[in-house]
Amino acid sequence: MIALRRLPDALTVCQVASMGNFNSDFYFAGRTEEELSLVCRTAETPENTLRREDGWRGFRVVGSMEFGLVGILAGISGALAAAGYEVLP
Repeated sequence: MIALRRLPDALTVCQVASMGNFNSDFYFAGRTEEELSLVCRTAETPENTLRREDGWRGFRVVGSMEFGLVGILAGISGALAAAGYEVLP
C-alpha cells in the first residue's frame, strides 16, 4: 500500500535563467537543452524567474519504494483518488 502526506507549503513551478545563488533546503530542478525548470516553495521563488505558475501542492510518499516496483503511478493516483483528490489524465 502506498501512503501519501501532503506537503505544508504552496509550491511554484517556474522557468529560470540560472540557479544563481538560489539556496533552499527543498526544491527540484530539471534542465534540458531548452530550459531550466525549478519547483520550489512559493515564498522562495527566485527573482530571475522567466515564467511561473503558482498554486501547486505537493505530496510525499511515506516510506520507501523500490525503483523496479511496478504500478507506482497507479498506486499513487489510487491513493489520491481515495483521499478525494481529482486525478486527471
